[in-house]
Amino acid sequence: MHPLIQQHWRRVAFEAALVAAVLVALFAVLLAPAPDGGSAGSFFWTADNARFVAIEALSVSLGALGMALVLLVGGIDLSAGGCAVLAGVVAAALLGRGTPVLPALGCALLAGGALGALNGALVGFARTAGASWLITLGTFGIARGAAHWIAGEDTTDVPLAASNTLRGLNLAPGLLLVALLTVGLAVLLRITVFGRHLRAIGSNEEAARLCGVRVRLTKGLVYTAAGCLFALAGLAGMAVAGHGSTRAALGLEIAYVTAALWGGVRLGGGSGGVCGAFIGALGITALMNAVQQASWPVPLQEIAMGGLLIAAVGIDRLRHGPLTGIR
Repeated sequence: MHPLIQQHWRRVAFEAALVAAVLVALFAVLLAPAPDGGSAGSFFWTADNARFVAIEALSVSLGALGMALVLLVGGIDLSAGGCAVLAGVVAAALLGRGTPVLPALGCALLAGGALGALNGALVGFARTAGASWLITLGTFGIARGAAHWIAGEDTTDVPLAASNTLRGLNLAPGLLLVALLTVGLAVLLRITVFGRHLRAIGSNEEAARLCGVRVRLTKGLVYTAAGCLFALAGLAGMAVAGHGSTRAALGLEIAYVTAALWGGVRLGGGSGGVCGAFIGALGITALMNAVQQASWPVPLQEIAMGGLLIAAVGIDRLRHGPLTGIR
């Protein structure tokens, strides 16, 4: 058999085994008896819970799309949760002052894009391996501090009329927006020169630079787009909660990175896609919802999310290592 055909079937077998493992874990959680004597699965399969999972998946999938773009160029964005919080607080504060919904959301997106542009400029200027980790950790603190400054307290309530409008725009339009963004980004990455440049930078940044790729500009655009996507994720969360909170999105960076890695984006860049990140976000959201339905204590839920991230790193090594022959 031709080596490329062997590689393809190894990839298919690996992905099938991964899906099977996730399903086994999901059913194991659902079938286990809850501490109150009931079953987690009794509510998990209801229409109400399906709607709740879909709403939760909106925020996680938007963040996962942004993280996938950054990972593709060999970086990482630890400011994602801070960016989401900042966007939610900015929008809530403006709505609280009587600003119409669309201008308030637009300003929040601008805030997220500005933070992403700052990340891209600093990472491009540093040109040091691993710089994105420290730089985005620093901008995470900046975003959190700015959100606290704007809010003045832990939460900023959204007026009832604006809150009803946001909830009306949440599920169906939100799912359509995520679908359009996923398809649009997938096409961008697959058939455009810009998409090829992203993968080239992630595979070998110096070689891409020598080939004429404008690395700094490309990274700046990627981080800016990711900042906008993180801001959208924060706005989705704010619309559900009805307020902007400085305590929101704590640890969401873990969910975003985990979803992107489980979806096939390579840690270190160069391969993967946004469609896989979207599917990974749906899987992570459903699995964590099942854990909540099983009445796991919050500390144990946090441990489970950390374990999923560690497992995602191991799966990334297997997926792109000698086992599957994928590079």
